Order: sequence, then C-alpha cells, then structure tokens
Amino acid sequence: YRDLRVRIDTGIHTGRMSYDDAVDLFSQVVNFQSGSCRDAATLKNDAKRASCESSERAIFRYSKWPTQAITYRLGKDQIFALRREAQQLLGDKFSPKEFHVLFMKQGTIPAGYFREELLKEIQSKQSGK
Repeated sequence: YRDLRVRIDTGIHTGRMSYDDAVDLFSQVVNFQSGSCRDAATLKNDAKRASCESSERAIFRYSKWPTQAITYRLGKDQIFALRREAQQLLGDKFSPKEFHVLFMKQGTIPAGYFREELLKEIQSKQSGK
C-alpha cells in the first residue's frame, strides 16, 4: 500500500500519471476492483462505485501534498535500518520489545535525529540485564 502511494505520488507530480489514472490504479490495487472509475457501466456495481469514491478521496489528498508518501516510506526504511543496526550490535541480547519501547519513547521526530542516542541507550539497557 505504501509503495503504491509512492508510485502514485511521484507519478502525479512528475506528470507521468494522470489524476484519473491514479484513481483507477488505486481502486484496482487497494480494493481489488477491476475496471475504470470513469466507465459508467462499471460504476453500476456498488462495490466498484464505493471503491472509486474512496480512491478519489485518497488521490485528492495525495495530489495536494507532494512527497508526503515518499517521506513516509523513507521514514519506514530508516526505522528498519535502525532496528537492523541494533540487532547487529547486540546479537542474541537484542530484544525487539525493548527496541520498540525505546524507539516510541523518542516521540515523533525522524529516526535519523536520535539514532546514536537510541543505540547507546539500547546497548546500555541490554548489557545491564
């Protein structure tokens, strides 16, 4: 789902994908509803019509906030990289639960801003056990 949002975000804002094509793609991939949201015959199906309406709302939002989807994806990648780094650092002493508790305590700032501090804290807590 996030990868699709990135594809749509970049497609719309680089001019490689039309708004209508983005709505169709979202409806097809996310809701598994085949057919175009611009086809009157297809829209007679209640499920497809509902899918097109929700897809339209999503694409409208994506079209107004360029790069939002990309930044979410980059944040996810940073979090996974930080977790892998903590696992490599601690080996068998790594605790996914402890990592996530400490990570969430950092608040809503990007992972790159507190990486070193978090790794130090994880290592000291794990070695103290």
